[in-house]
Amino acid sequence: MRKILLASVFSIALTGCATVFDSGSKTITLTPSEGKKVDAEIYAAKGVEKVQLPTQYSAQRSKEDIVVKIVDKCYEETSHVVQSTVTNAFFGNILFGIFGLTGTTVDSSNGNMWTYDKSHVVITNKKDNCK
Repeated sequence: MRKILLASVFSIALTGCATVFDSGSKTITLTPSEGKKVDAEIYAAKGVEKVQLPTQYSAQRSKEDIVVKIVDKCYEETSHVVQSTVTNAFFGNILFGIFGLTGTTVDSSNGNMWTYDKSHVVITNKKDNCK
């Protein structure tokens, strides 16, 4: 039993806090400001994706921001930036002293140290000459 406990503690110490508590892709809700369906393109670490807002976008965690560009023929071309920030769980690595160095390395190498706000309103401006 003691060996299992020791192995568990050691394996947790060799992973990052963000990897343990806040890993995987991040779902982001993107809603147009006018409430109507709008064609858009999302530029992110995994490439460009054509979507229709409103949508739930599954973002791959990255230090790169995500750009949402309105490309609908009835709307002015505008862009919205979804900023990438460091997740709070990443700072938990500091509490683990010497093992924190391993944790910060793990979290930064696998991208789990990054996160995005979960909900965004994308400003849309409908063109006057479009129905």
